[in-house]
This record gives sequence, C-alpha cells and structure tokens, in this order.
Amino acid sequence: MHSLRNVWGAFALVVVAFFFAASTASAHGVGVWAEVDGPFVNVSAYFSSGGKVKNADVTVLDAAGETMLTGKTDDEGNFQFKYGKPQPMTVIVTAGGHHTDKFKLELADFAPAPEGAPEATAVPTPAPTPVSVPSHKPDKK
Repeated sequence: MHSLRNVWGAFALVVVAFFFAASTASAHGVGVWAEVDGPFVNVSAYFSSGGKVKNADVTVLDAAGETMLTGKTDDEGNFQFKYGKPQPMTVIVTAGGHHTDKFKLELADFAPAPEGAPEATAVPTPAPTPVSVPSHKPDKK
C-alpha cells in the first residue's frame, strides 16, 4: 500500500511537470511576419504573448539555403532590408538563442525588379538623433 502511494505521487509529479513545461514553452514562442514593400522587405518579430522581439538575430537565406544577409531587430521588433533581385527567400528570427521562427517569401511575393538590380543589402536602423538642451545660467548683476 505504501509503495502504491509513492507510484501515484510520482505519476502526479510527472503529469504536473509536463503541463508546466508545455505551458512555459508556448508562452515564449516567437512569430515572424515578412512582406515586400517596393524594393524593401519589412520584417516584424513578436512573442506569442504579444511583446516585441527586441535585438533578435535575423538571417535571410536564399532558395539554396545560403545566407544572403544577417542583422538584428530594432526596439520595436522590426528589421528592413533592400532585396535587390526578386527571389525566393526565408527570413529566420532567433531570440535568446533558442526561440526561432521563419517566414518564406516566394517569387510571386515580389514585384518585378529593374534590370541590373543589386543583391540584397541590409538597411541600417537609424541611430537616435541627439537632442541638445541649452543650459540655463542665471544672469549676472
């Protein structure tokens, strides 16, 4: 009787641990959306909880799986790059080293590129503009 109670206790502990682990993993899932806007691809990364994925690694692969470019999302979870020649590509966002999602863009997602268009290049996120505040010094009398 005593060993049966231990078995049921261990079983209950395993079940609770399983459900806790499953809910924790899904609470931190990463999602990614990419869309073509003129000569640019706009990428948005978000957590399943609705938060923005800040400073996440972004990798763009061509159809052969070769890296075209890499970068980081900004504070709003966004990344933008100029795509050059239209081609199928996969955008991969990785947050924290292990939360990953990808979005595939097919050739049909792109507008025709002008003749001689360059290869894809990352568009740097603009740095904040410094604001100078004049210091107030009392007038000397």
